Amino acid sequence: MHPARALILTFCLFPCLASHAQEPGGLQPRLLTDALTAIERNSAVRPDYRRLLAAAVRGIAKAMPPGKFKPAASGEGLEVDTDVPKTAGLIMRRPQNSPELRREIMEALAFANKLAPAVPLQELEEALLGDLVAEIDPSSAFLKGDAYRELSTGAGLGAELAIEKGTAKIIAPFEGSSAERAGLRPGDTLLKIDGTELKAKTADEIARMTRGAPESRVQLDILRGGQKEPLHVEVVREAQRAPSVASKVIEPGFAWVRLPQIQEQTYAAFVAQVNAFYGEAPLKGVVLDLRNTPGAVPSSSVAVAAAFLPRGTPVLTLGTRGFRRGNFGGAGGTREQVINEALKTVPVVVLVNGGTASAAELLAGALQDHKRAVVLGSRTFGKGSVQALFPLQGGEAALRLTVAQFQTPKGTAIEGKGITPDVQGEDTDNARPPSTYGGADDADLRRAVGMLKSL
Repeated sequence: MHPARALILTFCLFPCLASHAQEPGGLQPRLLTDALTAIERNSAVRPDYRRLLAAAVRGIAKAMPPGKFKPAASGEGLEVDTDVPKTAGLIMRRPQNSPELRREIMEALAFANKLAPAVPLQELEEALLGDLVAEIDPSSAFLKGDAYRELSTGAGLGAELAIEKGTAKIIAPFEGSSAERAGLRPGDTLLKIDGTELKAKTADEIARMTRGAPESRVQLDILRGGQKEPLHVEVVREAQRAPSVASKVIEPGFAWVRLPQIQEQTYAAFVAQVNAFYGEAPLKGVVLDLRNTPGAVPSSSVAVAAAFLPRGTPVLTLGTRGFRRGNFGGAGGTREQVINEALKTVPVVVLVNGGTASAAELLAGALQDHKRAVVLGSRTFGKGSVQALFPLQGGEAALRLTVAQFQTPKGTAIEGKGITPDVQGEDTDNARPPSTYGGADDADLRRAVGMLKSL
């Protein structure tokens, strides 16, 4: 095999082994096997198999005794040195697909297990998965047992976070939360948690640092856009509450509908609110408020968007596992959730800001692309993907994987770019607390109503 066609791993092993690793034999890496299967079935990110294999080897090295397994770049390949003369080698072919990646990883794991049999297999698997999953994309992570349990049961900061290796950014504080009371804003970057810098931390470690016992206090050092010096903020951890849809009639015929989050139950609540308005009088205009809305469930966004659009209208361009892309429309809800058809022709203004993210951006982008609504506010967060948790070993560990990537119906990318509003709003620094939205002093809401009257 030409050296440019292989990743070359060189080890020391006594007695000498053949030039290619033997099959794992008696190894039973159940955690690794289950994790690789979950990744193959669910990840929406197009994999770079060579980079994933290199990341897996780096992970193995972290769990090995010093000097036993030291990967380093070597031209087109990857060489692993040891602390004794080299007497055996392993040539790992560059994987071109998932089965080949799985085979090469299993062989590397078996080789490492023979080099250092005293290292527990699960430690090797966990170290391997930590680096491999982080290499998939910045939002994916392997969560060990304690981290997963804390993520599932502990209390958090009261804000939606975008957590990547070495950084965490506030997407939006939840309405009425301690994060809102502490003055956190969309776009704030966390530099330290309880005095510990985040630069060298993995996404898994940062997620654990944000969680803790309910009512426990956490000290944050944050950097806010436009400011040179970090701010120090204390936040009380609390269990996340899923706020319901809020709405009211602002003036006769003009309704304000606020979606604080986009969850499984959002569409049903939205339908109930809109139908209640029509039970009183016809609507002349709707302000759909998506400010500080960290959307999580794209299917709910699709359903809400479809309520405003002609039947069969494409709502998003979706990339899911298998990397298929296509336009998907919304059915408009079940029989129990049928919305008044008059909503499809009512003028709409959508309010957005830097805390409008993910599925909420999908909703705003769909209505904007089809010129069904005027978007008012500031550029949105720019998160065009959705993550989900996949438990492993009966809940003893988990994977957080990107399961969908989406664009607007016209194919405009959202990830890292956001939605640009049609009209710039007044609250450009996202300083208004979410709990004050819809109030008498809400300038952007007043402006939206004025625009509706002229449409």
